[in-house]
Amino acid sequence: MVNRPAARPVREGPLTVAELVQQGRLAGVRMSGASGRDAEVRSVRIVDRTSVLDTLEPHTAVVLTGRVAAAGWTVEMALRKAWEHAAACVVVTGAAGRPGSVGALAERLGVPLLVIDEDALDAAVRIASAVARPDAGRTALVAQAARALADTGPHAGRVLSALHAVLPSTTVALVGPTGELLAGRRAALSEQGGSLTVRVEVPDGAGGSLGALVARSGSRVVGWEETVRDVLRLAVAPLTAWCAVRRLDDERTGHRAASLLRRLLDTDAGAVDGDGPGQDVAGAGSGENERAEAAALGWPARGPLIGYALRPVAGWDGPDPGPALRAVWGSVGPGGPLVAYGRCWVAWQSVAPADGVDPLEAAARQLADALTAAAPYVPVVGGVAGAAA
Repeated sequence: MVNRPAARPVREGPLTVAELVQQGRLAGVRMSGASGRDAEVRSVRIVDRTSVLDTLEPHTAVVLTGRVAAAGWTVEMALRKAWEHAAACVVVTGAAGRPGSVGALAERLGVPLLVIDEDALDAAVRIASAVARPDAGRTALVAQAARALADTGPHAGRVLSALHAVLPSTTVALVGPTGELLAGRRAALSEQGGSLTVRVEVPDGAGGSLGALVARSGSRVVGWEETVRDVLRLAVAPLTAWCAVRRLDDERTGHRAASLLRRLLDTDAGAVDGDGPGQDVAGAGSGENERAEAAALGWPARGPLIGYALRPVAGWDGPDPGPALRAVWGSVGPGGPLVAYGRCWVAWQSVAPADGVDPLEAAARQLADALTAAAPYVPVVGGVAGAAA
């Protein structure tokens, strides 16, 4: 039986100005006077004459049309009247443009001014619908996120892009088990006073952990944390699928590389005659296909060579360490391929002769760094040998 978390009750209560902006109900909305974004919106009033401004009621979204919306001074008057009557916000179309003083006044009064890119009457209808059913907007945002994530497929970059598209004023990052950034924006990991942080764990589909989704938002609107968490949970499935696809591809690549290495060594076991520097590892004789495939993979083929061997510590009973080791080796290791061979993973690299520098000592330091980086994923021991022709 699968234990599912209990359903969380939907938050009740009037819509806030911030939620009206965040839920995407208004086209191209830009807000000034953000200090009043937590104001509740309980009704809508269309204002086409300045005389109507004296009859405003508290918690009203004031939508300006006609001559009232045509000039900066009338918009400023509407802002002052909205402040006097404790209205929730003032909404005006941005088609005619607005002088900077209007936005500055909104900031000073703490009355949100929403400048939109659509017809004012259409916006009034949208706001009225949102006010009548405040939870519908929250549900619609989650539904929009589900549709966007369904179109991304198992691809981490596209999943993070979809999250940023549906979560306004929010940055998201996918981090690994030790906190390293895997995808998304690094800003989500920065410490910012007063910001909201939401974290959702992401399993890797193999009983372990891929890491976590971390979202940071400047919004402190009641209920926004739950909305962000719901959206991040929707992203867990495609990210788990992405991890599974990557692991499968890595496993297939690893098997091909291991098979090639065995064939290459078997082919060349008796073919290498010389020991001098610069001797081809592949040597002469048969195995042209294997040597061509190794060259296509960029495998070092000429000496002098440094060789490495890595092996999980005694008693390791975790999952296949190959994917983690190859990932660490590719980012922290000294370079060259890392291929399964017997009970170990082996690697090698060509080294250029350098006066006064012991290539073996340098290789040992690089190996130590790689082992340290791999420790959080799989504890391994390693050895280094060479340089050899």
